[in-house]
Amino acid sequence: MLDALHQGLVWFGDLLFGGLLRLPRDIVLVFLALLTSLVLTIVRRWTTPQDLLRRCQEDKARLKQLVKEARRRGDRASVQRIRATAAQIGMIAMKAEGKPLLASLPIIAVLAVWAFSRIGWLPPAPGEPMEVRFYFPESEIGRIAFLLPEPGLTAESGWVQRIQPSYGPDGHTVDGGMASWRILAEPRSTPYRVRLRYRGQILERPLIADGRRYATPTVFFSDAAAVIGSELALREYRPFGVIPGWPALALAPWIVGYLIIVLPLSLALKPLLRIY
Repeated sequence: MLDALHQGLVWFGDLLFGGLLRLPRDIVLVFLALLTSLVLTIVRRWTTPQDLLRRCQEDKARLKQLVKEARRRGDRASVQRIRATAAQIGMIAMKAEGKPLLASLPIIAVLAVWAFSRIGWLPPAPGEPMEVRFYFPESEIGRIAFLLPEPGLTAESGWVQRIQPSYGPDGHTVDGGMASWRILAEPRSTPYRVRLRYRGQILERPLIADGRRYATPTVFFSDAAAVIGSELALREYRPFGVIPGWPALALAPWIVGYLIIVLPLSLALKPLLRIY
């Protein structure tokens, strides 16, 4: 059910934003960030009591001045009393923050799911070979694996490969084995099926070669005893070529770049559109 919901949101996102994929990824990211900021700001205008929030903001500004005056007089009791009043006003304003988020959630969900599936990686250019990898348990190392030929696909390294020890980023072997193929795909709009025949099973993963989209980079085979999963060796998209990810928070580079644009925009649009 979750997979169907995900596919439905991506499909709907393609209807709305699919044409943007013809543009450079940086322009797409800026557009999505601007659209998000506009949605959050405009929805806030119609889902919050603007007059109440305006008065709360004015009261907090006045109380801030009173705190400064009380400090100059050395009146600590007044400072504490004014701060308590400001905290109560802050709670009143905070109660109004939930409705804009709930009202924006459907649009933000479509944006987020579509962006996760369409701009996190760079699609192969037409005519550019793609490396397709299949991973196996360590016990399968040394055995032969082969892909079934598919019209439109050419295996530059041959359809048959031997399973080799898998190496980590540091060059050391890790548990398990890997077989890889360099695949050249003729451009077409519908996905290809890359099919692995191994130990009496046929396992397949999608491959897209339209120059705009990419298939899911990693696919796991939970029902296969002798094959763990498959991976497309795609290049990760880095906004403007320099913005990295944040591994400690599991944030991909595009998310970091998106937040860098969205947060200042959202703050700037509120006073610009006179929204509290």
